[in-house]
Amino acid sequence: MARCTRAERQRQNRTHGNWPHVSQPALGHPLRLVLATASPANSARNPIWTMLKAVDPTYTVNSERPFQARNAKAYEVELLVAPSRAASLERGDRPAPIPLPEQEWLLNGRFVDHVVCGRDGSAARVVAPDPRWFALHKLWMSDQEKRNPLKRPKDKKQGIRLLDAIATYMPHYPLDSGFAAELPTELLPYLENWRATTASRPHTPRW
Repeated sequence: MARCTRAERQRQNRTHGNWPHVSQPALGHPLRLVLATASPANSARNPIWTMLKAVDPTYTVNSERPFQARNAKAYEVELLVAPSRAASLERGDRPAPIPLPEQEWLLNGRFVDHVVCGRDGSAARVVAPDPRWFALHKLWMSDQEKRNPLKRPKDKKQGIRLLDAIATYMPHYPLDSGFAAELPTELLPYLENWRATTASRPHTPRW
């Protein structure tokens, strides 16, 4: 993999400002752009739509689900937003974001914010939710009846595995009583259940 120079990283940060936060999709599932905010460095009227079209000009908005775009290969992108951030998006942009109250949880904690380097040496800033909040959000989703039943088992597995990874490899994201005190009543039971389940398993931190 080619190396990304310091100058390239600095140029990327100046150019792109706040990127949409992206949750990585499983194969065969739609990509979801969440917690999106308009970039102050992007003066285009339709920054999200411009970005999608630059990636693949075959993207079109799903008329039945206006928050979703689909390309010629049936790959889907969904734009979700926390209600408190909805006003920060460009009006008239496409796809039209759908405000979901539970997206507010993903604004909490400490974001993962890194610059990664592509194989061609170009830099890209990746901003993602606090993995602890994201994992518990996934577990909560797995219990929602309105959720696609085919996706709920995947949500549960992802949530549990992410909490396991955090406990093993991310001591800078503590899952202690202090973190538990920050959780809303909807999410706290999922942390407690994970603790009870993992307490019986042998566990050795690997940091």
